[in-house]
Amino acid sequence: MSGNRVVSLGRPAVAKIYASRWRQHTETGALRLVRPQRVAPRLLAAGTLRGRPVSLMTRVGGGPGDGGASVREAVDLLHRVHRVPVADRPAGRISAPGTSPSWPAYLESRILAYRDVFAQRGLREPATACATVSDLLNRLPDRPSALLHNDPNPSNFVGRGPRLRLVDWELAVAGDPLLDLVRLCWEWQVPADAWLELTGRDYDHPHVRAYRAVHGLSRLMAAVCAPSTGRSALGERCARELSVLGHLPRLYVLPPPTTTRTDRTARGGAPSPTRSRGDHLSSHTSHPLQYLLRHTVPGAVLEDEPVPTRKGLSNEGWRLATDHGTFMVKLNDAPGAAQEHFARAADASRLLRERGLAVPQVFAYGSTDTLEWPTADAEPRAYLVQEWLDGQDAEDYLRTASKPQADQLFHRLGALVGAVHDIPFACGIEPAHAADVGALYRAKLATLLERNRACGILPEDELALVGDLVTRMHALRETSTSARMTHHDLHLPNVLVRPDASVALIDLDFMRPGDPVEDFVKLELWAFGEPAHRSSFLAGYREGHTGPCPPDAELRLHTYQILNALSYVDFFSLRDPKEADEWTKTLRQLCDGARERISVTRDGGRA
Repeated sequence: MSGNRVVSLGRPAVAKIYASRWRQHTETGALRLVRPQRVAPRLLAAGTLRGRPVSLMTRVGGGPGDGGASVREAVDLLHRVHRVPVADRPAGRISAPGTSPSWPAYLESRILAYRDVFAQRGLREPATACATVSDLLNRLPDRPSALLHNDPNPSNFVGRGPRLRLVDWELAVAGDPLLDLVRLCWEWQVPADAWLELTGRDYDHPHVRAYRAVHGLSRLMAAVCAPSTGRSALGERCARELSVLGHLPRLYVLPPPTTTRTDRTARGGAPSPTRSRGDHLSSHTSHPLQYLLRHTVPGAVLEDEPVPTRKGLSNEGWRLATDHGTFMVKLNDAPGAAQEHFARAADASRLLRERGLAVPQVFAYGSTDTLEWPTADAEPRAYLVQEWLDGQDAEDYLRTASKPQADQLFHRLGALVGAVHDIPFACGIEPAHAADVGALYRAKLATLLERNRACGILPEDELALVGDLVTRMHALRETSTSARMTHHDLHLPNVLVRPDASVALIDLDFMRPGDPVEDFVKLELWAFGEPAHRSSFLAGYREGHTGPCPPDAELRLHTYQILNALSYVDFFSLRDPKEADEWTKTLRQLCDGARERISVTRDGGRA
């Protein structure tokens, strides 16, 4: 299960701890789709535990493969799976919809990933075989017609008869059901003369031959990435199959594995070949990030080893020096949610650059499973490629800046933020309903309350009081607000001071329409260390922003400070309990202040 762990919680349920978030997203999505068919465990809950993705599901009677299910029973169960409607879904993984324009294109992306794994390991013949198999894919159905389990080996069938169930749905895809049946026949070692009855196609039908080759390459890749103890038998069988199909030379023998370390890689994958630091990259052009550049910045070639940047809370960053310039690459292990954030960053970059505002240009974003991505397990990651901007983040800059330099920084930052807030939502990246700021933040409050109920730090009665206070604070507003473009993560590490002392905004992943006052929350928390900083910022802001300052700005700021504190209680609940306690105290102090504001207003004063 690729580094996953399953923990039995007694008879009713099991908890599955995943090595990668995309595996959780795929399995939970598939389990929701198949629930009416009763072909799989029932999903009870999904979330995180100490930062690791976890799903809770019903326990299926019996152990993997111990029910003695027949091939016929297994095929009948797959047919029930294939009746799940997916006609409205794009081809490919359930966790990453829309990343492949067609079913053959999705399969080709997998074949290209296998090819690069083989090429990295010096396996020339299997790498060449990938090209010949790719030529067969245009004969296959263009659109997906069914949900596929995609790993129907005997160990994933548990129970027997009416209680037979399929487990381990983390590789599920929308595609052609024939591939599922071919995988099953291959894994269960069904004789060739029985394939027609079980799959509806002859063993040598062109589609069956293509899928036999696809499955053979995927299993051969698993063999070459496995430790030597599990490599030989599987590799030999795959090599024989691909030789019979004409994709590998006759009598091809898989070479022995490269000597490896005994330790596992940091991501929990297969052991890596032992290398000295000097030969870490035999050629910069063979580095995995070069494959990303090939598709996103055509012609660009790495001139030096990629340099990791300071890692954020969610993304992994790299600085890439190429013959076409220098780029910043962000990678994230949660391709579904991260792609949405990177899409926001791309659209926000375009909007702001069209208005002459200083932000990095975004060149591309997407998921690595559509690229030639040479990783041992070929797990998809979300990526974003953008312009590299030289400079120093404002937090570091201020440590040595003089007072005039600090005043200049905040004045220029205020002017830039004011200009961003001048952009109306209609120019943004959200649907029309995003114009209703009240609806946006009622939805945000509901989400935060639900998350805090799940983390269990604040009792239900206190959460109800917080929700009531925020609702009453919102009702006290004196003016309505039309949504404007907001950064939503505006603090000094996301402000870049360029060599000429100009400023730029970076990390646009959360940019979206909203109330501009919310952008002041983190500035008030961490940026305005002195009154002069706030004064300089506001002077610049009035120059960049053409609209008037709302008379109830302080009231709105207080409301968003409560929401911000509520979000941090949830965020730190599993990451840092002490920090969660501090934010709980802050939340209670802010709520006390809110009660005073409401009381003053009720007694005829001004909030």
